Amino acid sequence: MALALAPALLLAACNNGVAAPPAKEKSYVLVTQIRPESLDKFFGVERGVYKLCVAAAELLHEAVKPFPTIPPDFVESRVTYANDGQRDVKREVTYWMDEVPGASDKLNGCALRIFSRQDIYVTSGGQVQHTNIDHDGTVTIGEPQRVMTEPFRTALVALHTRPKVINGVQLKCSDTDTCIVDPALVLVREEYRPVYVSKRLGVKSLVLEPVSLVVGKPVDPALFLAGPAK
Repeated sequence: MALALAPALLLAACNNGVAAPPAKEKSYVLVTQIRPESLDKFFGVERGVYKLCVAAAELLHEAVKPFPTIPPDFVESRVTYANDGQRDVKREVTYWMDEVPGASDKLNGCALRIFSRQDIYVTSGGQVQHTNIDHDGTVTIGEPQRVMTEPFRTALVALHTRPKVINGVQLKCSDTDTCIVDPALVLVREEYRPVYVSKRLGVKSLVLEPVSLVVGKPVDPALFLAGPAK
């Protein structure tokens, strides 16, 4: 499913620095994902559009391509949060299905494809830099921006008291079953709040859940490069 996003040399040149100095804080790598509870429901609109296109193609006696095969482990997005003691990074990969570009006056065989894009946010020295890698491999690197400072809201952490374990990751959850990583392990935060790693999302019956968590071990420097997600 992943696309070839850009040559390695170009991506390496996009990096602003070298390996980070030794960590002064507890390091971690957290991976979360948002998955649909039902693939049929999630892709219901796309299947409906495809059927209409097939009906039109039959009237025009045009050949059509089959509906894309959807991997059983399809996710709408996967996010990696990492901290090496000096830098923070958030790497988000988003997947969706859309029409394959073709001539505007053709049905193009009703071709659909699963696309992906990446957004990478590296925070260091009071600045954050955003890199976008589009579905066609186009790399766009933004100018470093000053991080907006807002006091961390410890009260948001205090709302999460009930222990829970998902995919081997220890969590603390609120009364509404929204969960964060157990702060006794590590405080995974984003700006003024803790990162939510488990909850149900009403749109299309999506589920946010943790995939893995590693704490206190060296973090791969490649996570902080403007390259494709692993």
